[in-house]
Amino acid sequence: MKKRVLLLMPNYSSIYEMIILNLEKMGYEAVYHDIKEFKYKSSSQKLYNFFRKTFLRDKHYKDFLRGKNVEEDIMSTFDNSKDFFDYVLIIHPSEYTPKTVQYLKSMAEKVVAYHWEGFSRFQVPAELISAFDSFGVFDKKDYDEYSVTYPNLKLTQSFYFDFLPISSEKNIDLLYIGANLEDRLEKLKHIADISKDKNTYFRLFSRERISAQYPNIFIEDKGLKYKETLEISSKAKCLIDMKLAVHNGLSLRFFEALYFNQKVITDNPTIKEKDFYNPNNILVIEDFKTLTKESLDNFLNKGYVEIPSKIKEKYSFENWFNTMIN
Repeated sequence: MKKRVLLLMPNYSSIYEMIILNLEKMGYEAVYHDIKEFKYKSSSQKLYNFFRKTFLRDKHYKDFLRGKNVEEDIMSTFDNSKDFFDYVLIIHPSEYTPKTVQYLKSMAEKVVAYHWEGFSRFQVPAELISAFDSFGVFDKKDYDEYSVTYPNLKLTQSFYFDFLPISSEKNIDLLYIGANLEDRLEKLKHIADISKDKNTYFRLFSRERISAQYPNIFIEDKGLKYKETLEISSKAKCLIDMKLAVHNGLSLRFFEALYFNQKVITDNPTIKEKDFYNPNNILVIEDFKTLTKESLDNFLNKGYVEIPSKIKEKYSFENWFNTMIN
């Protein structure tokens, strides 16, 4: 009989579809549930939150309401006298409550969480972290700061999906697909200027109406599904990774590149600590706006150095999941 996994996470770019497929490839029966979007139950509830935030300086009441929304959703969807899962995996757990976690524990052997946003962006209450069997973080700074307080904390990392075919077709020289955060558009404009002789593909998602006025920078108000992103990015020779100021951990791009045998240009120096770092494959810079055409050309002209399979396998989704549940 197959072991069962319940996946609970927001529908970010339909990444859950890839996780479900990878779990099924590993032999699990995988079930996904998307928590209902939070909405105020009444105008008076919304007004009460405004009162607390404005006059009582209580900025956490809405978080309390979101937690109750998750709690009610889980308890109305799953019957712990009938439903059973071997594992419950929660990604982005900040809106859950200890009571919700305990309810899930009553119908599962293990309930684990992965906080892929980092504590600097989304704080998680102490009692919630302690409620999980294991709580994964990808930022070493978070782990170093909190691991003594929370023995169930696990330092892990993002991963690549190891069931995808690897395309030998690499017809894009430089690629970036992502949100228009911080000053990424300005950085991409600079890269576009110094790479005019390259086949580039830059795609930004922004809810604001902005214009890049560059023929190779596409700006849209709706993001791609993660699977669609991978279908495009797998054909690139080199990916561009731009670090968020509040994060020190590595984004999914590094692991995609590792799997698809691609180069990366990044402003995240922590990549140098990884065992798959090779200067032929990964160019670390301080600021994209100071990247020169000469340094870009020199890097892209270097041959790609194949990473040993034993190292690559460490960063597969299968290995990541096994680490989380053991």
